[in-house]
Amino acid sequence: EADASALIGGGGSGSVEPSYKPLILDSIKAKAGAKAQVDFNDGKDLKAATDLAKGADYTLVFVSCYSQEGSDRENLSLSHVDLIEAVANVSRRTIVVAAAVGAVVMPWSKDVDSILTNFMPGQQAGPAIADVLFGVVNPSAKLPLTFPNVENETQLSPAQWPGLSGQDGTSASYSEKLLVGYRYYDAHKIKFDTGFPFGHGLSYTTFSYTNLVIRPCITKPFTGVNVTFEVRNSGTVPGAEVAQLYLQFPPSAGEPPLQLKGFQKTRILQPNECTKVEIFLRPRELSVYEVGKGWTVVPGPFGIAIGSSSRDWRLDADFEVLSGVVDDDDSNTLKGMEEVETVVV
Repeated sequence: EADASALIGGGGSGSVEPSYKPLILDSIKAKAGAKAQVDFNDGKDLKAATDLAKGADYTLVFVSCYSQEGSDRENLSLSHVDLIEAVANVSRRTIVVAAAVGAVVMPWSKDVDSILTNFMPGQQAGPAIADVLFGVVNPSAKLPLTFPNVENETQLSPAQWPGLSGQDGTSASYSEKLLVGYRYYDAHKIKFDTGFPFGHGLSYTTFSYTNLVIRPCITKPFTGVNVTFEVRNSGTVPGAEVAQLYLQFPPSAGEPPLQLKGFQKTRILQPNECTKVEIFLRPRELSVYEVGKGWTVVPGPFGIAIGSSSRDWRLDADFEVLSGVVDDDDSNTLKGMEEVETVVV
């Protein structure tokens, strides 16, 4: 939907009627310029839409899904799936622009050239989408959730959702425990075919990662671990990167394989420009919660993975925590004499 029906927000508390909403179609025409021919079809007539796409250099397909509190979506599909598939079969270049309220499935993702997901883009959706499509702005956003390959890929049972009715009402079992979202995918080694992993997001440039250094803060009491590395714009277009740090706990902790413990967005880097990224891991980030004990640092070998998404690691290293306990009041102070190895990669 690129006309007045374009979805820019959700329902319920997310429903706001703006005083002014630039049409996405108008914004694209303005960015394309007077010499470009921009045609529009609402997609209701599939043959007419595909006939138009056959003669186009680029075809933009606008799709969406809608939700509001008080009810759940029937499925994770976007609108106009038949239109996407039909256009992708005949168009020279197909770009899908998706206004998504959450996780969605994209079984057609390998059949199109690009996908721009703007979630709930708001009042200025038109100018923002046009700026990204025409390269005025180099995108740097990352997925805050996992886009599955298929419906119910995490195999939720009715006992988990929506819950089972009994004498005491409806109860839900949280049998997934800590394996929520990308943690489930990592634990079950699920590969991404048509879906996209947590933290994924592309740019019009590329980035390289180097010089990973892991150092404990040399203080008494010990206050954490400092992780530094360098990110370089290795492409030809200025852009920013969101670097992510995932932590692997010692096996004795019983934690998911990897957990996001920090991230940092760089400034806009010029081609070949490099910047140093620093992420500090507090004792809390190295801890698990135990009933009656509070947050406790887990001794043993830890692993660190640095990269552009939960599945795109660029650097990795190990370090070891020899001992330590965090106070139950969420203090950043460890008790005792703790040591962490310094690791340089």
